Amino acid sequence: MSTIRGKLAEYLSKCGLDPAVADEIINAYRDGPLFPRDSRWTFEQPVSNQTVFRLMMLGVKAEAVKWIDANQPGHFARAFFVSV
Repeated sequence: MSTIRGKLAEYLSKCGLDPAVADEIINAYRDGPLFPRDSRWTFEQPVSNQTVFRLMMLGVKAEAVKWIDANQPGHFARAFFVSV
């Protein structure tokens, strides 16, 4: 079974981001104000709760948009992370 970090990184990479950038985005989300510090969910756990994983995915998508806007405006992958 894959870890939460692994699944998030795989998703970001499949959307066209470099694996190093994917790690940077995941770390920014984990260290940011939206991820609860007292959470019992860690990124190294297996994906066992799909609801929690989907919520984390939403946070990582928002972080990806922030990263792209700040570092590579116009990157084609941005379209994968925004709702229309």
